[in-house]
Formats: sequence, structure tokens, C-alpha cells
Amino acid sequence: MEKENTGFIPLMLRKKHAYGKDSVGGIFSRSDTKSYFEEHVMGLPDTALLPDSPASIPYFMIGDAAYPLKPYLITPFSGALTQQQQIYNYRDSRTRKCIKCAFGVLAARWRVFKLS
Repeated sequence: MEKENTGFIPLMLRKKHAYGKDSVGGIFSRSDTKSYFEEHVMGLPDTALLPDSPASIPYFMIGDAAYPLKPYLITPFSGALTQQQQIYNYRDSRTRKCIKCAFGVLAARWRVFKLS
């Protein structure tokens, strides 16, 4: 039986080359991770069908409002929001919190994940 691909690839962006009050978005714009996504060398699979649906979606990263919106990087909505956008932002926030907690657990277990 083939293992199901969950579509989740955790990425951690270290703040190397960070100067003074550099924003996370500014650090990302100079990162290797951004270059890999822009040049399509991340080795991500093609778009995948959603379970029990004819819809397919590409693989992407989830970022907060500090990051630029890109085809491979989704961010929360801003400004005057519809109810659907508010629901999306809530779910986006919960997802980012879960990922942050997971990295916290990893950092507590293995010091290599500890960001200083």
C-alpha cells in the first residue's frame, strides 16, 4: 500500500543575515528558501487532488502578515474582511500556532532546533 502524502513539509527559516530591526519578510526575501521556491528547485510534488474532491491544490507554505503573498506562500487577509475571510484568518492563525508549538516540542527535545 502506498503511503499517503499529507502535503505538509515543515520549513524553518533561520534569521541568518539579519541586521538590526530587519522584518521577517525582509529576511525571507534574502533567504535561500525563497530562491528555491522561486526557481522551482524545492523538489515539491505536482498539485494534488483533495480527498473525495475533484479540486486540486498546489503545495505551499503558510506565513503571517509579515510575509509577501506569493503563489507558494499564503498569508492572512487584511483590511475590511468578509465573514469567509475572517474564518480563513482564524484557521490560518490556528494552523500557524500548531506548527509553532510543534517546533517548540522539537526544540525542547533536540537542541539543534533551538533558535537563539
